[in-house]
Amino acid sequence: MQNSFSAVLNIQPTSVNAQAWLIYDQQTQQIIAEHNAHKQHAPASLTKMMVAYIVLKDIQSGKLQKNQIVNVTPIVNQVQDDESQMELNVGEQVSIDQLLAGLTIMSANDAALLLAEYLGNGNMQNFIQRMNQEAQQLGMKNTSFTNPSGVTMEQHYSTAYDLNLLSLALIEQTPDYLNYAKQPTFNYKKIHEATNILLKRDNRIDGLKTGYTSAAGYNLALTATQSLAKTAQESSSTNPTDEQTTEQVNTAHHEITVGTLPLTQRRLVVIVLGTNSKAQRADISYKLLNLAFEYTQNVPLIQQYHTIAYLPIENSLNNRLAVYAPHTYNITASRYPQQNSIDLNQFNLQNMRIQYTENEQIINIEPLTHSPVNYRVIAKQKLIAPLQQQNFALADLEIIQNNQVIQTIPITQDVDIKAMNFLQRGIDNFCRGIIALYLNIKNAF
Repeated sequence: MQNSFSAVLNIQPTSVNAQAWLIYDQQTQQIIAEHNAHKQHAPASLTKMMVAYIVLKDIQSGKLQKNQIVNVTPIVNQVQDDESQMELNVGEQVSIDQLLAGLTIMSANDAALLLAEYLGNGNMQNFIQRMNQEAQQLGMKNTSFTNPSGVTMEQHYSTAYDLNLLSLALIEQTPDYLNYAKQPTFNYKKIHEATNILLKRDNRIDGLKTGYTSAAGYNLALTATQSLAKTAQESSSTNPTDEQTTEQVNTAHHEITVGTLPLTQRRLVVIVLGTNSKAQRADISYKLLNLAFEYTQNVPLIQQYHTIAYLPIENSLNNRLAVYAPHTYNITASRYPQQNSIDLNQFNLQNMRIQYTENEQIINIEPLTHSPVNYRVIAKQKLIAPLQQQNFALADLEIIQNNQVIQTIPITQDVDIKAMNFLQRGIDNFCRGIIALYLNIKNAF
């Protein structure tokens, strides 16, 4: 079972001039905000991320070498004059390393075609088939590739959600991709400028890929890291008390104060599809990135094996079962202090603050220092002994902020609960009867 999430920041879709977009936190695996993330869209040259992913996987496995030489074939003649290209000529020799650089940095279509043909053993359709197989293995369920360069074709599509999955695969499985994607220039026959103009604007940015066709508009997959400093306020979380166990049969509810950031570095991924210009895709992506860095933070919620609730048990000498966290859970929490939605146009990149005008004065909305986050544990069913089962679906752990469930985590646990025997049940019923009689007498007086 997978965790489910709700948006951390409520950004007005009408304030983002793009057809689809998504902000994702790699560490917590949370979508911070999105719009039309599952809507099909032409990926344009974001397609080349899949080409690079396959090439780098083959390099890692030893099937390819970076210094391996490829003979340029007539397939490069399919590239039109107005398409981005390395200007490869038939009969030339070029290395895999050079092709990867041209593919990633300057989005060269001739590099994409030549790599696809080479890895497809002379048959590009073999490579395209592998592109789709790799996409399915990554969970890109709403993606179809029909060419390696990203030119517009009817059955060539993806989504912001799926392209985020591909971006994560590049970052986590083939991290050498970032060594190409962060280069501001590429020298082959002449100096080529990187298509990602944000690389020269902010040294935190190290990828990922630009794309454009007239049908797709201007697309960008962007990623950046930011170092994190600890704050003085420590987060706190306590074990559930006996009173909570007896009073709340189906739920346990706890509150922590967000503050401490033990993670040393944070990486965000932003996918923006269908903007109107190079400048606009850069501006929108950069605003979304910095808005998320400034108005959200990653915090530890629960440590692994921490007891998060006690659930009552019927027909057993042990009248409760401790529910523990199977993993350490870090979450992305909002630092936006207001209930209203966010207008991206009000985010000022100069001081990294959301601003609005009141009585002819500019007001900055400062991010929260502390952000209350609650969690509750909701039992899936009654526990009646005897019960013995591995990976038993015990409960759901719900993470709550601003009265909204932002994450639901299914909790499974091995359970071995023995039932009372006849004598134990008799003694238990007798004791319960005595206690009930005592309470009735006490209430009467």
